[in-house]
Amino acid sequence: TDGIGICYVSDCFSEFYSKYPNVNIEVLCSQDKPKADQFDMAMIYEEPKDSSLKIIKCYDLKFSFFASKTYLSRFGYPKSIKDVQENHRICNKSNYSEVWKKWDNFISNVKNISASTNSSTMLMQLIKDGIGIGFLPKGIASKEHELIELSNLNLNLSHKYWLVVRNEVKDIDKIKIMVYYPEDGVSKVQKLQMTTQ
Repeated sequence: TDGIGICYVSDCFSEFYSKYPNVNIEVLCSQDKPKADQFDMAMIYEEPKDSSLKIIKCYDLKFSFFASKTYLSRFGYPKSIKDVQENHRICNKSNYSEVWKKWDNFISNVKNISASTNSSTMLMQLIKDGIGIGFLPKGIASKEHELIELSNLNLNLSHKYWLVVRNEVKDIDKIKIMVYYPEDGVSKVQKLQMTTQ
C-alpha cells in the first residue's frame, strides 16, 4: 500500500543503495491484492494461500491514536475514548471499519468526522495538518516530529501483513539480497554479495 511503501520500504533505500548501487527497484503501491505475475516480492494484508508464493515473514502492524501539536494546542488533549467521540474531530480511513469490528463500533459513535480517505498517505497528511485526530501505525507516526501519540486512549489494534516472494525468482541473487536485507544480519548479505561480484 502507499502507507507501507512510503513509510517503511523507502526508509531503508538510502542505506541499501550505498551497498547495492546497481540494483533497480520498481515500487508498485495499491490497495488491491497484486497478481502473482506483477511482482517479485510483495507485502500483502491477506495471508497468502497461493502455492506459487514463499512466505518470508509475517509482521504485526500496531496502531494507535495520534494528533498534531497544532491540533492539541487548539482543541486540547482528549481525556478518553468517549471524549474523542463527543468533543473531538476525527480523520478516518475508510477501510478501517472492514478490518476491525472495534473500529467500526468506535467510529459509528463519533459526532464529528472531519475527513475520510482511502489513502494512508492522505490520512497522515490530514492529521499532520491538524484537521483531526487519527489512527495510524505506530512505527510510521512515531517518526513524525509534529505528531503526538495519544497513549491514554486505549484502542490499540494491530493488523498482520506478509512479505512474500514468488517461488520462481526466490533463488535469484538480487532477490535474495532484497529478502535478507537488513533483518538477517550482514553475514548472509555479504555471502551473497561475494557470489554476485
